[in-house]
Amino acid sequence: GDVFSFMLLGKIMTVYLGPKGHEFVFNAKLSDVSAEDAYKHLTTPVFGKGVIYDCPNSRLMEQKKFAKFALTTDSFKRYVPKIREEILNYFVTDESFKLKE
Repeated sequence: GDVFSFMLLGKIMTVYLGPKGHEFVFNAKLSDVSAEDAYKHLTTPVFGKGVIYDCPNSRLMEQKKFAKFALTTDSFKRYVPKIREEILNYFVTDESFKLKE
């Protein structure tokens, strides 16, 4: 159906699709729903504590203003070489990927 739940990183995530889902999510009162609760488990490992969704809504709104400029398609294209370097380094240095003799 248009509403379903699934487990993600130990948390139950509920999705509401379609026009009614859009209306429900984007016109909900802040006191009824919390983007912070939904996303902080995903964003905190990436951005760190107290940043983006791991902060009060007022700070989130302030941070989103400058984060949207840093998270553009062009910015991500510039990040690709760094991400590639980190991934390759991880495979080379992590014990899980070393061949056992």
